[in-house]
Order: sequence, then structure tokens, then C-alpha cells
Amino acid sequence: MQRALLALLFLSSALFAQPPRGPFTVFETGSYARMSDLHVTLRSADTADVFYASQNTVYHLAVTLQDGQMFAGPQELAMEGQNWTRQICDAVWTGADWAVLVYDTTAEFNRTLIYRGLDTPGDGEIVAADRTRPTGLPYSEGSYNYSLHLAPRVGGGFVAAWLNAWEYVVTQGGAREAGVSWLGMDYPPDTAAVRIGHDDFGRDYDAMLIRSVRADSVLACGISTLDSTAMLRHLSPFFEPPSVWNREYACWAPHPVGFLATPGGRLFVLANADSARLMELRNETSLLRQTTRGVPHSFAGDRNYGMAWLSGGATELYVMRVDTSGGMFYLPGLLATPRSGFHLGESTLGMATDGFLASVWLENGVQDTSRVQLRIISLSPYAILDAGSSFIPHPSSFILSSSPNPFNGTLRIEYTLPHAGPLELSIYNVLGQKIEQLISGPQIAGSHTLMWTPQCGTGIYFVMLKSADAVRTSKVVYLK
Repeated sequence: MQRALLALLFLSSALFAQPPRGPFTVFETGSYARMSDLHVTLRSADTADVFYASQNTVYHLAVTLQDGQMFAGPQELAMEGQNWTRQICDAVWTGADWAVLVYDTTAEFNRTLIYRGLDTPGDGEIVAADRTRPTGLPYSEGSYNYSLHLAPRVGGGFVAAWLNAWEYVVTQGGAREAGVSWLGMDYPPDTAAVRIGHDDFGRDYDAMLIRSVRADSVLACGISTLDSTAMLRHLSPFFEPPSVWNREYACWAPHPVGFLATPGGRLFVLANADSARLMELRNETSLLRQTTRGVPHSFAGDRNYGMAWLSGGATELYVMRVDTSGGMFYLPGLLATPRSGFHLGESTLGMATDGFLASVWLENGVQDTSRVQLRIISLSPYAILDAGSSFIPHPSSFILSSSPNPFNGTLRIEYTLPHAGPLELSIYNVLGQKIEQLISGPQIAGSHTLMWTPQCGTGIYFVMLKSADAVRTSKVVYLK
């Protein structure tokens, strides 16, 4: 038993202590061809698939995360027709291959395609196509898709879904009808795809985010900024007609970035409100869980590990990591700064099913603007990163972090309080027993640091910070 416990502790130590791998330069181009629409998906903690668009062509490449070396690609995703503008909307790992969602448009027409592949891309499948606007003739119709997303499916496979804005000319006199519908495709493993959808959200929605929560269902979360509402729809596509229940929440999410549903039934939405606002949907309203400075983008999440997102500009790129309770693992960490002669460009983030993260970004030449580098870094969800020089936590943040982790002498505990008030900081063991109380009483707002030297045996412990309206927990490993 003791040997098994020691083995577990050393395994935990290796996981926590593993430093980031990279950053590596995957390739550099000297042409003026613009690269955009970066997406990355992880097969595992060792391999990533990267997608980007250039001159209305979509490319795929595969990278070994240990050294940043390409072992497949770049290869074009096959395309039919001329003069289409291509947009990469999303990419996921399905458990057996990757899938990428592409939206093509011309002045009159649009089409939605799904590509799948491994080291070599397969042919694309057109899953929706339409004229963008009605012709004006009686009974003519038109529609376009927006807020297109993919989500890995519990048990394998994936789900594709989007909002479809449609308009019909229904009479000789030109009377029109219009609305917004939820549409998509379900791709179970080893069986044929099933078209799914539910007509008419009942109002105009700015965005929709999706997550698979069971092997037979998907959650669709529509966001309306017009009346600050989040509408949750739970669809079971294997039943005809689909099994649907609706819940509506008061939720101010002006630019939704990500959505996560945990196995425990907790629902989180990340929004861009000129800062990162992480909200939990509960009891017909939304509770603010985290706010940090910086515009959030490129959300990644896993139902068992939590969420992460990127923030930053031309000189610094940060990653924020949040667990399934909505609490931060650590303070925002600095992922990258540009190399000499470059500035940071577009970036993206992906998460594997074991919680490992990979970020891909472009670095653009300052003097020689034709030079573009594609770079990549990967890290454990528990890797400790430098806080950087310019990142300042938003004053409404309530943050707890512990380092080093694991530790063998003294633990440094840092926390940030949004406002003054009563506070308790305690240490608990794996049985939930409080073994030491470090603070109990009023504290002023701001950042605080204290050191803990255990007077107990080695093992796994939990640092718990409690205020009048929030709780944060940090798991730590004590080794000798």
C-alpha cells in the first residue's frame, strides 16, 4: 500500500512539474501570402493537427509536440469551384480522426463543408448549400449560416451545428417571412451521419455554442445580446421528433467565446466584454465567476478538466486556466513573446482529452513584412508559467495559486481579493479534514502572499480560500 501511494505521488509530481514544451518554429514562409483562421486540435499530449487558410485555400499539417516537427503536410483540403471565399470555423479530434468545419461564400451562394482525415485529408462533404438571398420572385428563398461550431461527442464521433438565418418571398406581392433556426449534423462513431435541428429559436440570436453531454444528446446554448438572454436547448437527435427541453437564463454575454458543460451538470459561458467574463448559468440567471483583463479568444475546454483561453496582443500571449468549478488553477501565465524582428499575430488554443494544451500562433516580420513564422507550444494543465510583465488581474478577480507544486519544504500561497472583507484560508487533507488554519479574519483588497511549512506527513492536500461570496481551492502535493 505504501509503495502504491509513493508511486502515485511520484506520478503526480511528474505531471505537475513537467515544463512547457517549446515554443518551436514549425515553419517560416517568405512569401506575402496571408495566413489566417488558425485552428489546432490535439490527438493526444504528443500530437497536434493544425489548420490555416491562405489565399482562399485551407491547409492541414500534423506536428509532434515534443519537438515541433511536422510529419505530415502542409496539404490542401480539396475544393470544387472557383471564386469561393473560405473560412475555417472549427476543428475537433473525434477519437479516431480530425474533423474541420469550413464555410464557403460567393456574392450569391454559400455552402457548409466538413472534412475529415488523419495524416492525409479526405474529400470534403457538403452538408448545407443555399442561395444567400431570395431572388425576389414568389416562393423564392435564401439563407446563410453563422456561428458554426463542432463539438467532440461523448463516446466518440462529433456534432456539427450552426445558426441558419432564412428568408422566404411567399406571395406575388412580395410578402416575406424570416427567422433563425438551429441546424446541424450528428456523426456517431462507425455509423451514418444524422441530420439534426430544431426550427426557430423564437428570436434573433447572435451566437450559438454547443457541447455533447451524453452519448445520445447535445446541448445548444443560444446567446442574445439584444435582451441579455441565454437559451439552453437539450436535443436528443436519435429520437424522432427530437426530445427537447428549454431553459432560459438572464445572461449578459456580448461576444460569447466558449461554452462548457461539466459531468456534474454545471454550465459555463465565457464572453468578451472588453475583458474576460466567465459566467455560470444557474437558477435562471448567470453568476459571474471570473473577470480578467484582456480580450479573451480561442477558448478550449474538456468536460473533465475545465477551460482555458488566450489573451494578449502584439508583444505578449497569455493563457488562463480554469477548473470545472470555475476557479483558476493559477494566475494567468505568459505563453509567448515574439522573437527579435517579429510581432505576435493571430493565435489559437486546443485541449486534449487528458487536459494537455497546445497553442499555435503566427509571428509577423516587423521590417520584412513578407516573413511569417508558425510557432507552437504545449503544456500540462498544471504547468506553472511566469506571470509576465504587463498582465494585471482585473480588480473583480478572486484568485488563488500555490507554488511550487509539488513542493518538499515550503509552499508559497498567493491570492487576490476584489474587495475587503472576512476571509478564511485553510489546509485540508484528502479525507476533507481541516489540518491547519492559516488565516481567519478581515483582509484588505489586493494581492497577498504567505508561506506554509507543513508540520504533517507527505501526501496530497488542498488549500481552500473562502470569502463571504466565493470559494477557491488549490490541490498541492507535499513530497520529502
